[in-house]
Amino acid sequence: METAAYKKLSIADFRPEEHHLLGEGVWGQVYDLGDGTVLKLAKETSSGIGNGREKIEREYTALNSLAGASGIGSFLPRVVEWGDVPPNSDLARSGIALWLRSTKKEGDCLFVSEAKALPVEEQELIGHSIGKTLAHLHTAMASIPYGQGLNPGTLYSAIKEEVSGNPFYTKCIAILEEELALIPSDILNRAAHNDYNISNLLFSGHDVCAVLDFAEWGPCFPEKDVSDIVQECPFLTETLIEAYESVSAFKIDRRRLELGLAENALYGAVISERRGDAEEHRSERDKLCHHLKTLGYDISEPRLESTLNHHRL
Repeated sequence: METAAYKKLSIADFRPEEHHLLGEGVWGQVYDLGDGTVLKLAKETSSGIGNGREKIEREYTALNSLAGASGIGSFLPRVVEWGDVPPNSDLARSGIALWLRSTKKEGDCLFVSEAKALPVEEQELIGHSIGKTLAHLHTAMASIPYGQGLNPGTLYSAIKEEVSGNPFYTKCIAILEEELALIPSDILNRAAHNDYNISNLLFSGHDVCAVLDFAEWGPCFPEKDVSDIVQECPFLTETLIEAYESVSAFKIDRRRLELGLAENALYGAVISERRGDAEEHRSERDKLCHHLKTLGYDISEPRLESTLNHHRL
C-alpha cells in the first residue's frame, strides 16, 4: 500500500490506551495503529544520550533517503507522516513532543536468550544473515548526505559537560578521543546505523527481514555497528564478521571493534547512572574498564597511559 493511501492521523486526538504498545524506551513508545502502520512517540529530552527532536529528524531523513535502495530498501519501513505534538494535547502534557508514523514491517523478534539457546548451526545462520544485512545497509547508507563528518573532539559533547567533574569519565573520554583520532577519516566518516542491536532487527526464520530505528544514524566507523551485536551476542561474532567481510569486501579491524565496545560501555555507564541503577552502572563501568585494558590502557595507573605503542588503524 502506498503511503498516500493511509488516512491522515489526528495526533492531537491520539489515545495510547486504545492501541497496542509494541515497544517502550527512554525516549518514548511505539504503537501499532492497526492499519499497517506504527506510531513512534518521542520526548525532547530524557535519560538517554542526545536530543529527541534530532533523533526523529535523523530517522525521517534516513528512511526517506533509503527508500527503494538496492539490496536493503525492502527491509526498511517507509515514512508516512511526522511532526510536532500539539502543545495543548494530552500527549504533550505527558511529555511527548514529536511523532513519526511509518509502515509496519512484518517479522519476529529474536531475544538474546533465545538465540543463545539455539544449536550452533542455527546460530551461524543467524549470524550470517545479520552480517550480510549490515553489509548491504552500509553500502546503501554510503550514498546518504549527512552534512559534516565526525569530529572526534566533539563526539562526546552530549555528555562531556555532565561528567566534567568526574575524573574517571574524563580520562575515559580522553582515551576514546585519542583512539578515534588515529582512525583515517575515510573510515571514521562512513555511514553507520549506530544502534544495530538485535532488538532493532526482525526475523523470518533465521534470516533478518527488517531493520528498524534509524534515530542514531550518522557517520561512524563500520565496526561500531558490529560492536552493537557483539556486545549482546558474542557467540555470533565470528560468523557475523565473516559474512560482513564477504559481502562488503571490507575487513573488520579488531581494535576498532574493541573501541566500539568501549564506547557502548561508556554510554551505558552514564545512562544507568542517570537512572540511578547502581547494579547496571557498576556492570557498565566494569565493561568499560575491561575494554580499555584490552586496548592497552592500564586504568589502575593515575594517568591511564597506554601500555601499547599507538599505530594508525
